[in-house]
Amino acid sequence: MYDKFGLILRIETTVNDVAFFPHYREVEQRDGTRLTKWTHLKRSLYSLPALRAARRAANRVGGIDLNQARMRHVVQAIVALSPSPKGFAASQLADKVRSLTGQAQSEYGPRRAAYDLKKLRAKQLARRIESTHRYEATPEGLRALVALWVLHDKVIKPLLAAASQPSIQPQMENPTSIDQRYRALRLDMQGLFQELGLVA
Repeated sequence: MYDKFGLILRIETTVNDVAFFPHYREVEQRDGTRLTKWTHLKRSLYSLPALRAARRAANRVGGIDLNQARMRHVVQAIVALSPSPKGFAASQLADKVRSLTGQAQSEYGPRRAAYDLKKLRAKQLARRIESTHRYEATPEGLRALVALWVLHDKVIKPLLAAASQPSIQPQMENPTSIDQRYRALRLDMQGLFQELGLVA
């Protein structure tokens, strides 16, 4: 255990006995038959892929839930920062989220932003720019994040808010083509909810 440049605490470990880690693999019995079962890692180079899988499983992060306001704000912040050609740092993401929510730095700082970025990276929605401490949304990830954000805010949220009303929204005087598409989506979703018995 040591610090790096007085800023980062680093912990390094050495595994002397990989047999400590059990995993699910094929085992050859004494009679020559093979079966798959839980057993210890082999003490050989062939166990490295299994050891790597065990370490990744131990570092698993949570999923992305847009029902949580924090994750919705993170998505909005990433979409807003995505035009930057050099990407963005975790501190910049934290600043943007705070500007959207009015939170203090103690409530949402770079450390929490880094954790949220880790979740997005695990889903291949964001990535770290090589040899830097900066991040960017992947092209596919950016499209997915925008689609989820629009679907939640423009379709599902208004639909749920109007679920108990006979009509979703009054007709707009001069609706744009996008407004008309949003309304059509909400009408289709309302029909689906009615068939499922979720709304009256």
